Amino acid sequence: MPRQQTTLRFVTRFEIQSFAAKFDEPGGRSGPYAKRPFNAGLVLVDADSRPRPVLAETLPQLNTASWQVSPDGRMETTYSLRPNLTWHDGAALTADDFVFAWRVYRSPALPFSKKPQDLVDSVAATDPRTLLVRWSAPFSDAGSLTSELFDPLPAHLLRDTFDAAGQEGGSAESFINLPFWSTAYVGAGPFRLDRRELGAFRMDDQITGA
Repeated sequence: MPRQQTTLRFVTRFEIQSFAAKFDEPGGRSGPYAKRPFNAGLVLVDADSRPRPVLAETLPQLNTASWQVSPDGRMETTYSLRPNLTWHDGAALTADDFVFAWRVYRSPALPFSKKPQDLVDSVAATDPRTLLVRWSAPFSDAGSLTSELFDPLPAHLLRDTFDAAGQEGGSAESFINLPFWSTAYVGAGPFRLDRRELGAFRMDDQITGA
């Protein structure tokens, strides 16, 4: 039986500059709630404050092979992704999209929240469904990374422009000003962007069930 599509309409007090979960809105005016329908993280914290796996198949468990802590405080967490994950455009979502996102979030020239990526030494895709995160210091939520902490980004859409921006003569503005971030956003959440009208509009944003 085909899945029935639904439409969600919402209003925000301030216009969102980017639907990316980790984008730092000017003055912190726009909270994460308006962005959550578009995005999915490894984990979602439910109404009872309990972490639930979303893109991850299971949660890392402390003092097991999936969450190891060294005497010096360094850590390794391993996430296994669910099979057959896709972006809203139908492209496969793999561990490589998290590796790419880590590179983007670490870039000092881009307006993304740097936490907790500033505590991460490296992120590696050991295979398309396995993500290894090496931490330079303890982080209590390392085993429950929500979209606001570590949201993947579609490398197949953004990698070329990001790499070009980092080369001599490139600019961060060419990357952050892509229509992708505001009017052509492709996420992995329960809703996909169908249409957006910038500025004052009777129906600010319309999104349709993915």
